[in-house]
Amino acid sequence: MVLAPLGVVLTSIGTRAGRRLRERARARRESHSTLAARALADARRAAANSDAKTAAAASERAIIAAIDGAIGLKARAVLKQELPKELEAGGVPEKVAQDVAALLAECDDARFTGSSEAAAAELVARADEVVRALSKISRRAQNGEG
Repeated sequence: MVLAPLGVVLTSIGTRAGRRLRERARARRESHSTLAARALADARRAAANSDAKTAAAASERAIIAAIDGAIGLKARAVLKQELPKELEAGGVPEKVAQDVAALLAECDDARFTGSSEAAAAELVARADEVVRALSKISRRAQNGEG
């Protein structure tokens, strides 16, 4: 008789712990840095396969995820000409904000007009640099630096 209530308590604790572990794993899988890293990996693969349009689209996804992770801005909801101002308002340095806007415009051009394999590889390398810069901004914000 004493074991029945104990079994219920232990089952409840186990269920809650399992739920917390699943939620943490999901959050890690869906974090902005993970999404950006996956998109950059896709972009590198596409560039290596001479698929400039896919490389550009994946680079754009990486940059968008990095922006969201860095300052919480949903960049797709902002007009492209307003993006640098919005980024700066969120604490992104002016040069990085300008680089982001220029690179997103180049990604659009490459997606719709195509580009050479070398240009795709360069685009991916620049996207990687921008994502790293945005990641540093995100870490500074988390650490309370500014």
